[in-house]
Amino acid sequence: MAPQEERLSTLTHPAPDIAVERASREQERLHAELQALVRQTCSVRQAEEPVRLSREFRKLTSQVLKLQEDWQAHSRWVETEFLPYVTWYWGEEPDLFALMDHEYELAERCLERFNERLGQAAVPLEPEDARKLTSHLLQAYAILKNRMLEEEELVQQLKDRSNRYDF
Repeated sequence: MAPQEERLSTLTHPAPDIAVERASREQERLHAELQALVRQTCSVRQAEEPVRLSREFRKLTSQVLKLQEDWQAHSRWVETEFLPYVTWYWGEEPDLFALMDHEYELAERCLERFNERLGQAAVPLEPEDARKLTSHLLQAYAILKNRMLEEEELVQQLKDRSNRYDF
């Protein structure tokens, strides 16, 4: 197949729509999880009464575990399917997305530090200790939020480019 014909065949390939649709769905879901996590983190940071602090912290730890599972699954999909597709589609080098990988690793370290320190924390948890612990979550939130914005930009660029070719 000639290069011109090969390029034309990719212009009618359904993959852009599939990749964009899945990325959009996952971004919406993960954005909601991140927002819930930061709200719950703030609830924990404001709690002073031991019973309320304990209750809010239990909710938070279950949200952290869910977020970690969902982000790991999302990151695997992004790294194994979405970014290779974007790279193939635009003809760009995979190293251009190394920053996104690095950001995820930083966020994962923040979440791991939270879990490690949680395992070492005295029970019942004191409000000051809860604030120190949750600082790791706020860092992870900022990093993951930035990564989501980067992914949203990629999705928007795919949408814009696809619309030009009537995908």
